[in-house]
Amino acid sequence: TSVSIPNSVTSIGNYAFYQCSGLTSVTTGNSVTSIGQYAFYGCTGVASVTIGNSVTSIGGEAFHNCSSLTEIHSDANIAPLLGTNCFENVSINIPVYIPCGSQMSYYSRWSYFSNFVEAAGFSFSATSADETMGSVTVLTQPTCQSPTAVINATPADGYLFQQWNNGVTDNPYSLVVTSDTALSAIFVAS
Repeated sequence: TSVSIPNSVTSIGNYAFYQCSGLTSVTTGNSVTSIGQYAFYGCTGVASVTIGNSVTSIGGEAFHNCSSLTEIHSDANIAPLLGTNCFENVSINIPVYIPCGSQMSYYSRWSYFSNFVEAAGFSFSATSADETMGSVTVLTQPTCQSPTAVINATPADGYLFQQWNNGVTDNPYSLVVTSDTALSAIFVAS
C-alpha cells in the first residue's frame, strides 16, 4: 500500500507504478532526480506524496488521476519542472508543503496548485519526562517566518518544575529553533 524509493535509486522510470490503485502513499529518496512520464498515473488510492530534495523534473501525466491525493510534500528548494498534465484530476486546493523561502519558485513552476505552505525543514517537540509529574504546552510553534518557540511546563499537584533536559530553567521558555529539537520538562517532588 505504500512505496518508499530508497536513496540508492536515481530515477523512477516511465509507467513504473502505472494504475497501482492499491497504493496509498509514495515517498522518494533524496537521490531521485527525475520521475518519469505516467510513473504514478491512475494511482487512485494515493493520498500522500513526498518528493525528495534532489528531484528536478516530473514527467507528463506522472500523477494524472491520483484523485485521492490530499497532500504533497516537496523537499526540493527549487520546484521541479513539470511535464504536461502532471497533476491533472488532482484538487488544486490540496496543501503543497515546500521548504522555507521557495514559494516564488513553486508559484511560477507549479501554478496548477493554489495552496502552498512553507514548512520548516526541522522537527520540534516538547514533552514531559514523566506525565504523572506534570505536562508541557507549546504556546508558540516555530515556523519559517518566526522560528521562535515558546513552551510552558505545568507541574501536577505535589511536584515542581526543575528544568528542561538541556539544563535551562526558564519557564515559560522561549527559544529560536533552527534544527531538529526535542525538549522534555523535568519535574521533582515538592
